[in-house]
Amino acid sequence: MKINRINFNKLFWIIYFVMIALPLHASNKLISYVSITGMVSIFHVLLGGMLIYAIAAAIKSHKISIEKNSFLVYLFGITLIVALIHGIENHPGNINAVIGDFSMYFLSYAIFSIINSRIFESVDLRWFFKITFYAMTICLTINILMYATSGFSFWGVSTFGGGRFGGGYVSLIVVTVLYGVYDFLYEKTINTKILIYHIVLAIISSLLAQSRTHIILCAVGCILLLIPFWKKISSAIVLKVFIVVVIGIIGSMIFLKGDSNLAQRLLNMDITSNTETTESRMITWIFYWNRIKQNPVGTGFGETMYNINPSMTYALDTATYNVDNAFAVVMYKGGWIFGFLYFMLIFRAVYRDIIQLKRSGDKFYALVAILLLMMVVSTMIMTSQVIHTYAINTFMWTLLGLNNRNTRRRVY
Repeated sequence: MKINRINFNKLFWIIYFVMIALPLHASNKLISYVSITGMVSIFHVLLGGMLIYAIAAAIKSHKISIEKNSFLVYLFGITLIVALIHGIENHPGNINAVIGDFSMYFLSYAIFSIINSRIFESVDLRWFFKITFYAMTICLTINILMYATSGFSFWGVSTFGGGRFGGGYVSLIVVTVLYGVYDFLYEKTINTKILIYHIVLAIISSLLAQSRTHIILCAVGCILLLIPFWKKISSAIVLKVFIVVVIGIIGSMIFLKGDSNLAQRLLNMDITSNTETTESRMITWIFYWNRIKQNPVGTGFGETMYNINPSMTYALDTATYNVDNAFAVVMYKGGWIFGFLYFMLIFRAVYRDIIQLKRSGDKFYALVAILLLMMVVSTMIMTSQVIHTYAINTFMWTLLGLNNRNTRRRVY
């Protein structure tokens, strides 16, 4: 059993590392290379097999527990199945869309459940963030390489939304850059040259993606990291940080001379489409919230959604499986109970990190809480990347699983 457990863990972390390291997105062909059919990929099969193995091992050893925390996980799984059945009933002519929707949430559930199984061995959160940092360094390297060699047919890259390059995976730089800065200031386990390389790649990738959210959150995060510890910061550290910031600013200014779209997005909150403005995102949330209140059970998976124009009309050309607000998407399709469980697991993790901070005095838990809240803003309020982007989905639910595992009994 011990060998099986070791191999089980190794397989999971290999899968995790690959899912973060590969810039999987519809704007390039890499996602098609791991796809089996539609939105179902080799990762779904592997993680699904691991989940089945974990359940089978628990049944064989008679160690399936039924208690408060595990009941919530079971209930979450049941509501996931209900939303699938509901989607099949409501959209019998569009089963591919139903399965595609379901596969994204199944990925989250499988990761969370595997980590909370008895056969899984927990890891230190610092180790988890460190491998995420290195995996994301590879991802950003490939991202820049794809841009530099965009004519290479193997990549199959394309731009979107007014020339933006990249995908939702770039949002993970909010986590890795801030973790890297934290490590540089207080723990120093990451090589400084690698950290600088990572930050440079992150800046370039963010500029290519023309993302104001990444830049703002990274800036705010750095300020939050510095405030509690400013008395402990040496002049040498301040100088190094200053040099990196200056290089970043100069590089940004040079880049923006050739493309001012990012400046417009930062200063005017205006973008290439009237469905991508901050105002439109708020209107879209209000529009769907009114429908969520009218339909507690949800529409089921497979429902087509539209962004809403400022004039409160459908933006018909935006028909897809999600809109730029994860709260609206989850509750509109899954219903009240599914939505409550989905978001409760996220916000409960923030609460538990704060409790751990008070108990242990370890400021690392403050970092984790801050990063979770920033991911809520970046990938759940401004977008719905936490649902449909491999890297974000994988990171969030792995972190939630590890966070949850430390304070509860095992499910399987």
